[in-house]
Amino acid sequence: MQSGFIAALFQFSLEFGQKSIREVEFEDGKMIFELKKVNDRELLFVFFTTCEPSGKELRPVVQEASNAFIKKYSKIINESADIVNSDDFKTFSDTLFDLKLINRRPMKSIPLMKRKSFLDRLLRR
Repeated sequence: MQSGFIAALFQFSLEFGQKSIREVEFEDGKMIFELKKVNDRELLFVFFTTCEPSGKELRPVVQEASNAFIKKYSKIINESADIVNSDDFKTFSDTLFDLKLINRRPMKSIPLMKRKSFLDRLLRR
């Protein structure tokens, strides 16, 4: 459901402008979008942060993270069909931690209640 919302938001921005949306700001956080072309595929990277810095300061971090993802998973990206198994990418949070792009290792699984409350807050605004 979250990915559908993000895809719809991104597509909406393309319908009304020549360029895609770059940021969406909420009361308690910000979503930053990065679109990368890999061969004939377009990959949309979405980062959510509750940090205070401006998007200009976060943009290099987002670019470094998306470049690291492409480098690590280029084989899967190039060989896979349109539908991929998200389990193939589970170790990426460790890569972000190793690159010091995040300062703590993420939880291996997100409790359903936390995931739902984030979505509820996101859709209520």
